[in-house]
Parts: sequence; C-alpha cells; structure tokens
Amino acid sequence: MSSKRRSYEVGHKPKYLVIIDNTPECDRAVYYAARRAARNESGLIMLRVSEPHDRNQQGLGVAEVMRAEANEEANTTLTRFAGRVNGAAGITPERAIREG
Repeated sequence: MSSKRRSYEVGHKPKYLVIIDNTPECDRAVYYAARRAARNESGLIMLRVSEPHDRNQQGLGVAEVMRAEANEEANTTLTRFAGRVNGAAGITPERAIREG
C-alpha cells in the first residue's frame, strides 16, 4: 500500500536539496537548483555537512573549539551561496548544517 505524497497537500510545496561543498561544480549545482526551484515555485534547501573531528580531544575543550570553527565556516559558506541563490532566482533558501 503506497501513501500519497504530503508535499502536494495544501500548505506544502516541493523542495530541491542541494549539497554545499568545496568543489567547483557546487556553484553550478546551486545556480541550477535555484533556477529550477523558482521556475517550479518550489523551495530550496542547502545542506552543508561538516567533517567530524577527533572526539577524543579532552584538553581545554579543543573538540568544542574545533566544532565551533567548523560551524562558523559552514555558516559563512551557506551565507555566500544563499546570496547566489537570491541573486539568481530571487528566493530565500532554507539552510541546514549536519555533522558526520
């Protein structure tokens, strides 16, 4: 038994997911997804995945500092690409940061 997709119910809309990384192709993928989402009146989610750091770091909260720096770098990158999306398609994307 298959269930009906909830994305087409009232109040929901389809979303495109674009992975943000440090490759040269990322900019083209963001541009394509932004234009496609605008054309289809859909949403856009940008996902940035941070590399997990050594969890065995105990001295002076080194792991927390490394995690905070990675989170700050991810936010900076997402902000830059959000500007690209807004300029290319006039939409504001959702942002997600995950570790792993």
